[in-house]
Amino acid sequence: MATTQAKTKKDRTYFHVTFTSWALAVLGLVWAVTFNISTYRAGLFEARDYQKEKSREVEIQVQSYSSIATQLAAALQVFVERYQGGDKKQIEQYLDYFLESAPRYFIYGIGIWWEPFAFDPQLKHFGPYAYRKDPQSSRIITYEWSTPDYDYHKKFWYQSGIAIDEKTIVTSPYREQDVAYISLLKPFYDLKTGQKKGVISVDIVVPQIQDILRNLKTKPSDTIIVVAKSGHIIGHSRPTELLAQAKRLHPEQAIDSILDVRLADAMAGLENMLIQSTPMHSVGWTLVMISHPDEVLVGYHRIQRVIVLATLVYLLILALGYFTIRHFQQSLQRQRESALYTEKMASLGEMAGSIAHEINNPLAIVQGAAQTLQIRLRREELNREELKHTAALILKTADRIGRIIRSLRYVVRDGNLDPFVNTNIRVIVDETLGLCESKLKNENIYLDASPVPVDLCCVCRGVQISQVLINLINNSIDAIRELPEKWIRLEAYVEGAWIRIAVTDSGPGIPKDLAEKIMKPFFTTKSVGHGTGLGLSISRGIAQAHGGDLEVDLQCPHTRFVLTLPQAHENLQSA
Repeated sequence: MATTQAKTKKDRTYFHVTFTSWALAVLGLVWAVTFNISTYRAGLFEARDYQKEKSREVEIQVQSYSSIATQLAAALQVFVERYQGGDKKQIEQYLDYFLESAPRYFIYGIGIWWEPFAFDPQLKHFGPYAYRKDPQSSRIITYEWSTPDYDYHKKFWYQSGIAIDEKTIVTSPYREQDVAYISLLKPFYDLKTGQKKGVISVDIVVPQIQDILRNLKTKPSDTIIVVAKSGHIIGHSRPTELLAQAKRLHPEQAIDSILDVRLADAMAGLENMLIQSTPMHSVGWTLVMISHPDEVLVGYHRIQRVIVLATLVYLLILALGYFTIRHFQQSLQRQRESALYTEKMASLGEMAGSIAHEINNPLAIVQGAAQTLQIRLRREELNREELKHTAALILKTADRIGRIIRSLRYVVRDGNLDPFVNTNIRVIVDETLGLCESKLKNENIYLDASPVPVDLCCVCRGVQISQVLINLINNSIDAIRELPEKWIRLEAYVEGAWIRIAVTDSGPGIPKDLAEKIMKPFFTTKSVGHGTGLGLSISRGIAQAHGGDLEVDLQCPHTRFVLTLPQAHENLQSA
């Protein structure tokens, strides 16, 4: 408890430097993390923009092809609804013309599928269909509709087309006769009655979707998937890898093309990738783009390396700065302690003559008493009362010498490494005055020392507090040496939670403009060669290191310094 209450200035400075260093380190790390997060977000936004841009390129091409199919279906609708004849060959001829005008690389085939008996009351089925097996082959008119086994009215695609009104729909991929189809369907009407007469179909070539994806300029690890409403895959930028993966996942199933693969299977193992889904409203499909973070965030990773390097350099510089400051602090502390010891030795040096005189006088008394005893013994004139008196004189004088030596040993010791202990202020004052009394007598200065309460205690380094008092008394001696009235008063008292030790002399006081200056290092009012200007500065530093202060009392008509120390809350057990 005592040690906690007595925080030294050195400890506070060390705490401030350490706290500041840690605070700067934390701020640096917070900046690094914040900047890293913001950079990552910016990189993520950039990656998303890249994915959106590529998705938009695919969507534009698909919309372009979809628009061609839609326009072709609309042209067929106008033709069929305005056609008034009943010649099947003529219908087939016009159908062939329409297919010839359609782009070979995208349109697989077109068909006009009438409702039962709608074209000819005697003919239930009539659904001419023209197609190309591949973009380079000739057009073929099929007559599947005329076979008994092919009832197109029951096909899901026909039922989907006949169920809609005016608009067009695009089917999910399906197979017929070992051919994969994606059909754009549009109903046509009887202009007189407004009744539906059938469905127009425009079939899209599925491999053309693959060509769009294959020709798109993307990053090496990018994967682009076109998905139908049913979840089946229409296009994939890595079809070979997709089929191999699907067969591994479902070895019991027959998987011949990407149309047999569901999106869930294509997404297996891609949980850590950047995924962008874009709906293509014109055809009802969804475009999924998958990118590897290391490729699309390559700019972020470069900046991240710079951030890590900059943070490490910052922390290294901070660590070097911290240890440099600590080194200088320790160096300054050693210089301060050296200056304190030098100042203490200088103070003791000023008292050396008086101390020597104070010791020599008692020694002369002891020597004289011993010689008297020797003479009396030789003459056999020694009586009991005289021997008793001489022995008492020698003991008293030896005690006086011992007290001076004890005080000198107490003060001269280096107390910088002493622990803070609960110390009696009376002990400190007595030991200090024991060294100063002889000098005060030699200077004819009257000392008025008020009795110090026995229970007045402070958690301190007693040697350092004694040094402060010696310095104040020496300053007073130097200041009033030439004055006609010479006296010094020392008193200790309690004021609240503080102990005040006041040293007052008969001097006229210190001007207000000098009151703060005299506490600064190297400032002195003494003549050259009679002062270093470190005494009061060091004394104040000691007081502040003990959690107190040393101040000039400007309200006093005489020169008065007040040393303030925190009072101990524990009972003294002698220190």
